[in-house]
Amino acid sequence: MTIQSTSESFESQQIKVQAWLFGGQGLARRSDGAVVMIPGGIPGDCYEVNSFRKERGVLWADQATRLVASDMRINAPCPHAEGCGGCHFQHVSRVHETSLKVEALRDSLSRIAQIKEAEVQVHDYDLAHSRSRGELRVDANGLGLFSVKSHRVEPLSNCLVVPRVLQDMWPLLKAMVKDISFIGSIAYAAHLDCLILEFKTRSRRHPISEKGWLTFKAAGLAGLVVRAANGKIINQWGARSCTAEWNGVSVELTTTQFFQSNPASWADFFERVMQWKETLGPGPVWDVHAGSGFFVSCLLELKVIATEPDMKAVKLLKKSFQSRCPELSIYPGMAETWLMADENQPTLKSLAGCILDPPRSGLSRTLSAELRDRGPEKMLMFSCDPATFARDLNRLSDSYQIHGAFHLLNVNPATARFEVAVELVRP
Repeated sequence: MTIQSTSESFESQQIKVQAWLFGGQGLARRSDGAVVMIPGGIPGDCYEVNSFRKERGVLWADQATRLVASDMRINAPCPHAEGCGGCHFQHVSRVHETSLKVEALRDSLSRIAQIKEAEVQVHDYDLAHSRSRGELRVDANGLGLFSVKSHRVEPLSNCLVVPRVLQDMWPLLKAMVKDISFIGSIAYAAHLDCLILEFKTRSRRHPISEKGWLTFKAAGLAGLVVRAANGKIINQWGARSCTAEWNGVSVELTTTQFFQSNPASWADFFERVMQWKETLGPGPVWDVHAGSGFFVSCLLELKVIATEPDMKAVKLLKKSFQSRCPELSIYPGMAETWLMADENQPTLKSLAGCILDPPRSGLSRTLSAELRDRGPEKMLMFSCDPATFARDLNRLSDSYQIHGAFHLLNVNPATARFEVAVELVRP
């Protein structure tokens, strides 16, 4: 889809960033009072702006020169931070980063959910090795990640946030993609010393030979997948997955599987579920967006209903948890479909609680309306987007109230992303 933008003629003027918004934009005002977005701007920055453009009704600063730097700014720990789109928040000190994210969460809660006083507890994590899954990019420039707001690759000498095992293999990987003239992407999944790579070529040419695999294997690679431009697997060597442990249950992590990418945060997610579980009365628990069973691992002794539309996740959920959780019922489909089925109405009425962890778009209107009208006494809600999170809380507010503090989990430090969790109860 093409986004229409228009330029506005305006005299050059100085503007100061007043607030930071989720997504990484600084908010400022022109002399006429119009709100202006400045990519990468943080409170205290002062810019001279020579022109403005409007996209979808929003004014953006064009040709902006920073005249005064905010006191929140630091020298980024990574030499590639300015051009690389992977960690576009490294120029902010860690203390200020978390405070800006708390302010962004409170702003969304206040404006959208009408929650004016919000207690927020922050859970922060180290930047190094904070992403155990992801996707690297390769073009004629080399191996790296996409540049800021671009599909051009920013070549990296190494990467601070990838797993240590991938950092150790980085020089070999750089040399290999150059030697074979590889163009495409490389997905990775890692846990501890186990690393799986998946090469996705943009050409029909076979990019990796068995000799290449043996070279990687000698360097410690556990498994390698080569996939063609049409998605077909060309070849595969070694392990298919890395094995991790969620609350005593062995689970397989793959390059195509969605899972919480920062292992340092897992214990805090589990603690939220474990503490909430202790408050429940009798009855089953519904894991509404079950995925591969991240939260199911906390509920093994309970009767659990898990709904999940992704068949790959369902397969892993069954393999990992069906035998460990005797009263686990897995529904391979949308939560809304399970909710509306006549045969599930008795179970719905008997629920002790449910766990919500929707995608970035949040709860559907149907699901939020049904939960508001017929949901259980207690719910535990996670979200990766403060705006849709606040919207969903507002939709549920007629039937539920906040219980306890909001928990902000800074799972991807040095980015604009974070996760949030809160308990909901019927008054």
